[in-house]
Amino acid sequence: MRRKIDFFLVGAQKSGTTSLHRYLQLHPRIFLPFRKEIACFVLEEQYRRLEQELALNYPETIDAELVGLSNVELLFFPYVPERLRRYNPDARIVAVLRNPIDRAYSAYWYQRSVGVEPAGSFEEALAREPALDPTSTHDRAQRAYLEHGHYAEQLERFRRWFPPERIHVLLYDDMQQDSRYLSRLLGWLGIDDPTFEPPEERHNTASVPRFPRLQRMLRAPDSRVNRAYKAVVPARLRYFLFRHVVEPLSEANARPFRYPPMHEETRERLRAYFRPHNERLSALLGRDLAHWV
Repeated sequence: MRRKIDFFLVGAQKSGTTSLHRYLQLHPRIFLPFRKEIACFVLEEQYRRLEQELALNYPETIDAELVGLSNVELLFFPYVPERLRRYNPDARIVAVLRNPIDRAYSAYWYQRSVGVEPAGSFEEALAREPALDPTSTHDRAQRAYLEHGHYAEQLERFRRWFPPERIHVLLYDDMQQDSRYLSRLLGWLGIDDPTFEPPEERHNTASVPRFPRLQRMLRAPDSRVNRAYKAVVPARLRYFLFRHVVEPLSEANARPFRYPPMHEETRERLRAYFRPHNERLSALLGRDLAHWV
C-alpha cells in the first residue's frame, strides 16, 4: 500500500506558499513532490481516481520521515476538509494567511500575468466576482479575489474535521519578519532541526508575459491548446512536459514587473469589507490583526 501523506500545505493563495513548499522540499527528512498544486482532493474527476493521481506524484517507496502535499485551493473549497479527514484522520494541516487586501491585489495581477483574468483593472475584476459561475471550480479558484480572503470561515471548516492542535497557522508577516518561523514549523511537524536554513529566495514573484498569447496558451486551463493537450496526452506525460517544457517556457516568457499601487478608494472599500472577517479570524487565532489595513 502506498504511504499516506502526513501533512497538507493548504494555502492561502498568493501568501508565500510556493516559497514554503520549496523550503520544505529541500529538507532531507521531508518528501514533497516537485509539482505543487496537486489537485486530486479538489477536482471531482481526479478525486474519483485518487490513488492513480497520487501514484503520478509519489513513488511506491519514500525514504523520508514526512510526506507532504501542497495546493492553495485546499483551504478554499468547503468539501476539502472532509476529504482530507477521510484520507488520513491523523494528517497535519499548515495554512499561511496574508492580509486579504494585499493578497487579493497580488492574485489579480498574477491571474493577469498567466492570461486567466480578462478584466483590465482590479476594480473591474472585483465588480465581476458576484457573476462568476458558482459551479465552475476554475473560475472560483482563480478569480474569487474577495471570497479567498474569508479566512476565519475557511479555518473553521477545517476545525470541524481536525482538532486545533493538528492545524498550524502562519502569517505571511511571520515569514517576512521572524527568522525562526521555519524551525518552529518543523518542530510542530515533529522534526527537531534548528540548524536547517533554506536559501533566501523568493518564488512566484510578480511578472508580466513578454508575449501574452503564448502565456495564455501555456497556462490558461481553458485555452484551446490546453483542452486538446489534456484530452490527448496521458496524465503522467503531461506532468513531465509541464515540468520540463511548459514551466521553463512560461518562465522564459515572463519579465519582472512592479505593479502599480492600489487606488486608495479601493483599499478603503476593501478595509471595510474585510474588517468583520479579520475580527473573526483574530478571535479564532488569538492574534491581533489590526495591522492588516
